[in-house]
Parts: sequence; C-alpha cells; structure tokens
Amino acid sequence: MKPIAIALAMAFAATPALAQTADETNCVSGDADARIAACSAVIQSGQETPVDQAVAYDNRSLAYRLQGKLDQAIDDAGKAIALDPDNAPAYLDRGIAYYAAKHYDLAIADFTKVIALKPDYVAAYNDRGNAYDDSGDHDKAIADYSHALVLKPDYADAFVNRGSAYEEKKFNDYAISDYRSALKLDPNLQPAKDGLKRLGDTP
Repeated sequence: MKPIAIALAMAFAATPALAQTADETNCVSGDADARIAACSAVIQSGQETPVDQAVAYDNRSLAYRLQGKLDQAIDDAGKAIALDPDNAPAYLDRGIAYYAAKHYDLAIADFTKVIALKPDYVAAYNDRGNAYDDSGDHDKAIADYSHALVLKPDYADAFVNRGSAYEEKKFNDYAISDYRSALKLDPNLQPAKDGLKRLGDTP
C-alpha cells in the first residue's frame, strides 16, 4: 500500500476539544485501546456538545482503524460527519478507512470533500491520488500528486507515489526522476529504492 496520510490525519483529528476530564484527555491519547475506552465513555456521557461528540467519534474511528477494524472505523467517522457535516478530519479518516478496505470510489468522494472544505490540505491530494491510482486512473492520480507537490515541494511520499503512477504508465524516465527526488528528501524511503531497482536504476 502506498504512503498515506495516517500520521497527518492523527494530528489533524486530535483537535483541542475534549481536554478536561480523564476520559476526554485519553480520548485523544496515542494508545488505541485507551482511546476507544475513553472516547466511548465520552460519547455515552451525553454531556458533550454535538461538535465535541463528533470529535470523540472521529478519534475513536482513528483508533479502530489503527487496530484494523475498518467497518467500525467507517461507522464512527460517519457518525462524526452526521453530527458535524463540516468535520474535515472525519471525512479524511473515513476516506483512509475506505481506501484501506479498497472501496476506492467512496474514498475518492471523501477525500474530495476534504479538499472542498480545506483546499490547501496537501495530504488529501496525496490520498486521493492513491485511490485514483489503485483504481486504475493513473492520469488523475498524477494530477493529484502534482498538486500536492505544488503545495508542498518537499513531500517525499507524493514524489514516490507519482513515480509509481508514471511507472504504471511506462513513463520510466519520469518515474526514475520522481524516485530520485523522493530519495533526496528521504534517503531511507524504501518504496523509492524498490522503484529504482525495478527500473534498473540505482539511488
């Protein structure tokens, strides 16, 4: 699977809300089991505003996804969206879960919504590019990766992902160039090394 925005999504989703009681604090913790238990307590308390409930559902969604429980992750992110329809992190997290479950059309729709809400959110372009690429639409994937690189020229994952899309189209010179650019930014990026090896090149 291509590099996606999991780390960025975690930072994006962990909003400053829910930071008073122990449950509210643990609902944004890094430990998945603790987060699920704490977010569940926050949701069941009935004391939060709809927006804060949405944050709790989205944080629990992220924890479920980290555990590989994609159906629960998708369901919780959907509940967050129902409570707060402009919740960009929830669309992003549901999109990543859809992508992991290989529901590419649904992932593309959610990433597109993130972009509509936050047009400069660079990782959403990378993630939508991944969904386009894995669904076979390499041209749209390349366009999204390229847009991500306009917004963030040092985005190594976007270079390696665009290189993979170029490789799928047999544009090997472009692919090699992107893999090399990725390795200049991150010399340990294994997918870029693997790409160069496949194409008979060296880092």
